[in-house]
Amino acid sequence: MRYRRLEIVAALLVVQCGGETVPPPCSGAIASAYADISAGQGVGSGYGSRAVIDGLDDRLLVMEAGSLVACNPDGSHCVATPVSQQLGAVPPLVDEENARLLLFDGSSVAGLIRCNLDGSGCALTDISVGQGTFPTSAVIDGVSRKLLVVTANNGLLRCNLDGTGCTFTDISLGHGTLSMYAPSTVIDRANGKLLVVTEDGDNFHKSALFRCNLDGTGCTYTDISAGQPPLSGATPSAVIDTVNGKLLVVTDDQAMTGTATLPSPSLFLCDLDGTGCTYTDISAGGGASSGTTPLAFIDTVNGKLVVVANDGPTLIQCGLDGTGCVYTDVSSAQILSLGNAAMDRAHDALLIVGTTPWITAQTGGEAGLLTVSLCLP
Repeated sequence: MRYRRLEIVAALLVVQCGGETVPPPCSGAIASAYADISAGQGVGSGYGSRAVIDGLDDRLLVMEAGSLVACNPDGSHCVATPVSQQLGAVPPLVDEENARLLLFDGSSVAGLIRCNLDGSGCALTDISVGQGTFPTSAVIDGVSRKLLVVTANNGLLRCNLDGTGCTFTDISLGHGTLSMYAPSTVIDRANGKLLVVTEDGDNFHKSALFRCNLDGTGCTYTDISAGQPPLSGATPSAVIDTVNGKLLVVTDDQAMTGTATLPSPSLFLCDLDGTGCTYTDISAGGGASSGTTPLAFIDTVNGKLVVVANDGPTLIQCGLDGTGCVYTDVSSAQILSLGNAAMDRAHDALLIVGTTPWITAQTGGEAGLLTVSLCLP
């Protein structure tokens, strides 16, 4: 199955023309379609939905209020499997090497829930190493075959992919208790570094970078706010542009509008070591509230920065340097409170998962999927 997916990706990335490899044609148009992915779970099933792409089986896996729902990438043929453990807010990960889904406990202690990709056979392992804290962000280091989990007490848990052999390292370098608020974590594979971008609550909620070796040692701290004022670094979302060797950080820029309820999206573009940072307003005319809880992705097919925000939802596409941004309402006539999103690279689409209109502030509605095609030939 893995090789079939690689062939699909390769077919999308290139076409043969006169003996030369060239990018596929793209008009830059965007189309979106809506699907109910609640799988009969009913009212409240969509609250806190989190999704990931299973690249082995070409399936969308969505955590919904105590169930794992597996669907085709277009939202069809959804099947729900109950998961008894309490689930946290950290998005799930797929361990493709071992064909396992990695979920995170929602209690006060860091726990790893490891399941088969169909949601069966789930088992909970305490990975907290006695820290009494909970995960806030997680990535898989595929080279070392390790799970790297950033925790609420400014630490890094490094474990085997089955949750054993965990170690804990404080990576805050003595910065305050709020310095690693709302972390967004990526791996710089070219340099073998862990990059944790945060909303530094101990530095007026500006953007900060904690850069460490993959075992949590050798950490450095850098203010990457590029001279921007307080509140400019709220809820960061970090991605790496591997072609140009850059770190792109999109934030919920509350300094731009002066209010936490009406943020606009901003881009901090840095070298991979956190130096040389520049600032760009990427709201593209979207105005106030267009940057609420942004999620950033690199569209490798079209060479674009893609940002989805909880404003409908809406989509912003820019060049990788933050120029030429275009703002688009992709709600497809559906109001969807954003849970998270996943890039379906096999079909050059962004899959946006969220909740249909709220029934109550506690339960919300049902889980829905917006499939946004990023390139139309």
